[in-house]
Amino acid sequence: MTDANDGVVYIDTKRTKRPIAFTYERRPLIPPVCVALEEGVRTMRRGGVRVVTAKSKNVFGDRGAVLTDGTRIPPGTDVTLEITLEEVSNSYL
Repeated sequence: MTDANDGVVYIDTKRTKRPIAFTYERRPLIPPVCVALEEGVRTMRRGGVRVVTAKSKNVFGDRGAVLTDGTRIPPGTDVTLEITLEEVSNSYL
């Protein structure tokens, strides 16, 4: 997840080798999962790669977010997501 305006990298799962796992359409969304990420994976298949540029209203909006590692994503931030869908399962535990 990269700031679409100034290139600041907020999340780099390739570097950390820690993919983001989530249950599709489970609410509430917990950062780093956002509407833009869910929309991005909606029509993807395993192994697919997609780049999504998202407006702040589909990311964390006017509230911003603080990730578990303490990284802060400021309110109103538009982002670019490079999504690689590694695995799909019927249930995530």
